[in-house]
Amino acid sequence: MDRGTTGGGFFRWLGFSVALLTSCAGGGPLAPDGEQEWASVAPADDGKGAPGGNRAAEPAKTSAPLVRRAPDEFVVLDAGREPRSAVRYRYRAGESSTVRLRMNLSIAMLVQGRRMRLGLPTQMDVQSATLQVDAAGNARRLHRFTRASLFDLNTSGFSPSADMRKFAEDFTSRVEHMAIEEVVDARGAVVETTARFSEDADPMLRQSIGDLQDALGESTVPFPEQPIGVGARWLRKNKMLEGGVSYDQEVVTTLTALDGARAETTVELVQRAPRQEYALPNGTLAEIEVSETTARGTSRVQLTPFAVKAQTQASGRHVMRFGAESLSIETSMSLELSTLGKQL
Repeated sequence: MDRGTTGGGFFRWLGFSVALLTSCAGGGPLAPDGEQEWASVAPADDGKGAPGGNRAAEPAKTSAPLVRRAPDEFVVLDAGREPRSAVRYRYRAGESSTVRLRMNLSIAMLVQGRRMRLGLPTQMDVQSATLQVDAAGNARRLHRFTRASLFDLNTSGFSPSADMRKFAEDFTSRVEHMAIEEVVDARGAVVETTARFSEDADPMLRQSIGDLQDALGESTVPFPEQPIGVGARWLRKNKMLEGGVSYDQEVVTTLTALDGARAETTVELVQRAPRQEYALPNGTLAEIEVSETTARGTSRVQLTPFAVKAQTQASGRHVMRFGAESLSIETSMSLELSTLGKQL
């Protein structure tokens, strides 16, 4: 639950939201201030308790470039108490599960003298399968998005335009046709990843794909190489380029419980971006003056067969400049990951 589920990928969602708001502000007169509700944009219910039906993802026609990840800098701060052991995932070829991702991102900002707010409650179901496992325990895994719903997107300070509604509908339907393939090692670290999506996917969707890759990949908490016990703490440092933004991230993970094939952790994250230029997904150029995000979360993982239950709360402050105008943004995000049908 480190990178993707606690802060990494955040700039993609921030860019998605800011692009919607700034395009609304720049595309015509804003509606009078006041609360506006955007009705749910979701596929039809299949009668199985969740919107969208359990449809198999359609074959994607285009692949994003393969990304091979350099190992993060791991520093074990405390090896924990005895007994200690090397914590490893034990993947099995042919195993599969469905992971549900729920996210609620809220962004408040001042645009052209108006205070505006956008809420993005989202739910996605992902079918995950382990395709191959080599002798070292490295697994090749495939994730297919089978449901995606944008529930009751709400705004204040402006009325969503027809283009915004259309984009939300397209975003929801196209996510359901995406697949992500990754290689993850026995410690839980993602070695390489690639995404497959329809060839007509727009730039906003293509940027958001990376966030989903991170969120799924980092659902496997990466453990240190050395043996650890309960109470162990380790620091991961990342220098990342994501969503067109470079930033530094520090994550401290604590092992709070270890019982056979189950492990529980807490995580604290700080993410900062230095001053830099930033291209929003819609092509608008901005300059990031200040950006800092903090997050706290908990995670329970089953090492074999893999299952996860994770929760994160994050908040941030960001200042962007568009030419002569400065835009102050405050953000909050809650994120949940859970394997359906598993009690953790």
